[in-house]
Amino acid sequence: MAQLIALNVYQINSMDPIPLASVPRISFPFAGILVRAMNASGTTGVALSTGQVVYSQVQLINASPQQPVYAVAETPAQITSAS
Repeated sequence: MAQLIALNVYQINSMDPIPLASVPRISFPFAGILVRAMNASGTTGVALSTGQVVYSQVQLINASPQQPVYAVAETPAQITSAS
């Protein structure tokens, strides 16, 4: 069984942010995800219109080029250290 990490997803692609009361917790496999910082420093986040600050983008890596990009509150360092 693949090792998973559960992250709260606050925005999918560039759609409107998800209302805070409805934020889903999605499990991603450690092997097979691409984690990017929302900005170059990786420590300064981006505030969504809901007030939530997101620090990373997570995307599944597979054969499909149309994979959604998920905005999450954890920093890239927090995600990688959880593995």
